[in-house]
Amino acid sequence: MYLVRWLVLKFLSPYVPKLAKVLDVIEETPDIKTLKLRYIDEEEQRRFSFRPGQFAEVSVFGYGEAPFAIASSPSRSSEHFEVSVRAVGTVTRAIHALKPGDIVGVRAPLGKGFPIENFYDMNVIVLAGGTGLFAVSSLLHYICEHRHEFRDVVLLYGSREPRLIPRRYDLDYWSKYIDVYLTVDKPDETWRGFVGVVTQLLDKVPTPRGPHTVACVCGPPIMMRVSIPKLLSLGISRNRIYLSLEWKMQCGIGKCGHCMLSNGKYVCLDGPVFALSEIREEDIR
Repeated sequence: MYLVRWLVLKFLSPYVPKLAKVLDVIEETPDIKTLKLRYIDEEEQRRFSFRPGQFAEVSVFGYGEAPFAIASSPSRSSEHFEVSVRAVGTVTRAIHALKPGDIVGVRAPLGKGFPIENFYDMNVIVLAGGTGLFAVSSLLHYICEHRHEFRDVVLLYGSREPRLIPRRYDLDYWSKYIDVYLTVDKPDETWRGFVGVVTQLLDKVPTPRGPHTVACVCGPPIMMRVSIPKLLSLGISRNRIYLSLEWKMQCGIGKCGHCMLSNGKYVCLDGPVFALSEIREEDIR
């Protein structure tokens, strides 16, 4: 019934999602799964491309839709694309129940992503906490695949526990090209890395600084707010600190008003990535 309704609406609304098949489901952690998706229309998939930091609205028919960062490499977008999903509500639990071969709806790419052209010949600090890693994953893939375009690059990532660290295969891959530092709040008996919140790594590990450095941040709002004065103290200007506010989004098309900022902009339309100079601290909540 839902597929029939989709076929009827396809030619009536520009906001109807395109159909995509679930190619694979990867269980990352007890509450996070990654879906590899491919449009059913081969021509649609061949033309598909996105900028680092853009997102997709994924719908499960009968349950609804939700926004997720596109976490895979932009260079492989003509083959497939990936979203990593933490099960926290009705839609995300329905996504976790999907199996390879199932059909979902996708509207993508949405948003504006990172202004990667401003990062060339610059040092880059990427600071992420929890599921905020997904919002910067495509950026990290791009940087590693074009490594000669950037100076020193550092990823600082924090998780609550070692068992909750997702996309370990990406972390291993990125560590071949950039400096990767991990920390956890609660170590187990196997953990040999840093312990503490991720913002503390800015004081513990070598990080680039000065006017030739940009910083990209995504994670829990409190983590992002704490990181701002630390990054400013490294001599990074407000217009070179980029924040992904992806957790604020809902409809993805600026209609629900859920993600409107204090300056009247919408995260889903004008972001989700903003320079610190474009927003107010009250927006990071």
